[in-house]
Amino acid sequence: PEDGGAGLPPATRPGPAPSPPIRPLANAAISEFTQYGRTWYAENQLQWKPSVRTEFQGTLEKHLIPKFQGRDVTGITDSEIKQFRNALAQLPGRNGKTLSHKRINNIMIVLRLIVTEACTKAGVRSPFATIRRLKVPKADIRPFTLEELQRFLAGVQAGYYNYYVIRFFTGMRPGEVDGLRWEDIEWGPQKLRVRRTRQRDGENDPKTEYSLRAIDMLLPVEAALQAQRALTEGKSAYVF
Repeated sequence: PEDGGAGLPPATRPGPAPSPPIRPLANAAISEFTQYGRTWYAENQLQWKPSVRTEFQGTLEKHLIPKFQGRDVTGITDSEIKQFRNALAQLPGRNGKTLSHKRINNIMIVLRLIVTEACTKAGVRSPFATIRRLKVPKADIRPFTLEELQRFLAGVQAGYYNYYVIRFFTGMRPGEVDGLRWEDIEWGPQKLRVRRTRQRDGENDPKTEYSLRAIDMLLPVEAALQAQRALTEGKSAYVF
């Protein structure tokens, strides 16, 4: 079993002796939520992208510490976690609505990582063992029709025209287009290579390993890139 049967009497039938129970942390201050959470963040931040670090730190300071400060991390129960999740569902979100299930799940990810690590170190069962993620409704995606796309491009500001042509006709994410360098453009085979993203916190790796890809350069994309060359090539490493 997951908890190892710690504390149960030895079996009466012959067999290997049970492992001694693993005791919780001796110093309660070590697992006080605020101190433990901030230490956990400091120890693990190197493995996260800058955008993830920013999100995790914001979640820790805005939602988790105000709720669980002063508590022993290993003493938090599944009932308390569910009550906290219910409270999150009452907070205001975007467009006059409450927080979405997706946003709540993202907050709970940080709490799960902190609590599970502390419980593992203390040799006790994590309360998250019985808690499932909230279901997230599938997004209703309605892409522009060709007529709608043409109307949009006809009305866009001149300085953004090339940018949006590439966005629409390659399917690249905003950060991928923002991170596109002239060295990623292959004029001979007519391809764009996605190698990075660029956001407010600088360059990052693409979202997944499958995001590293080569995209065929359609005629509208080639025309937009040729127009953009006169504006930024030689002046910036980036296309936009």
